[in-house]
Amino acid sequence: MQIVLYDGTPFSFLTLLYEYVLEKREEPIPKIYNLLLRKERAGLFTKEIFPDYNKALKLKEILRAHLGEPFLKRLYHFYLCDSAFLEETLIKGLRRALENPEIVSHITDEDFGKLARAEKELFRERHRWLGMLRFIEVTKGILLAVYEPKFNTTPLLTSHFMKRFPQERFVIFDSLRKILFSYRVFNEKEIFLGRVENFEFELAEKDAFIELFKTYFDNISIPERKSLKRQRQRVPLKIRKFLVEFW
Repeated sequence: MQIVLYDGTPFSFLTLLYEYVLEKREEPIPKIYNLLLRKERAGLFTKEIFPDYNKALKLKEILRAHLGEPFLKRLYHFYLCDSAFLEETLIKGLRRALENPEIVSHITDEDFGKLARAEKELFRERHRWLGMLRFIEVTKGILLAVYEPKFNTTPLLTSHFMKRFPQERFVIFDSLRKILFSYRVFNEKEIFLGRVENFEFELAEKDAFIELFKTYFDNISIPERKSLKRQRQRVPLKIRKFLVEFW
């Protein structure tokens, strides 16, 4: 079986779909690897997909005409569900949907039911990090939040924190995918969302809010009602290294 590699960017994702939904519709679906999450080496039976903006835009036009504008928004959500590895399911589903558009809304459909469940999990993950994301102060008064979400939720968090901290300068960094969002770091109107290979920062000498937060948690806790099992259910161990109250 052929192995296909793509770099995990939106345009390469759309190019991948264009090639295997429209151009190679009759061919078997290959094994697909997102290089943003899986490091695979090119070999004799591998093919790498490079972003083709014309193909990406043409695919969007075709899907908009056949499946409607709301589906394009959902397609973006499916792209953000990167660790669910939905590419093969999506290709199979889109091949069928171009002949029968009604199946995209059928949660009982094998392919689109799986996609819908992943989309729902994406928004659960977003909701989790809206409450769990922690900011620390780094040099020059910039606030920094580092995390490793299950899915690529950073694009879904930005508007919330821009409204919550309109006067602050802050950075959100997904250390797993190397995706960084910065707001007003370099100038008043600067907004950046993209991938960075190297990202370094220096902590401020002492963040009084971290100590205050830890003191707050110590004082509201009730030792007699302590339950480690419920703590792990509500705050999984894998995310605690990003929460200042557990430092």
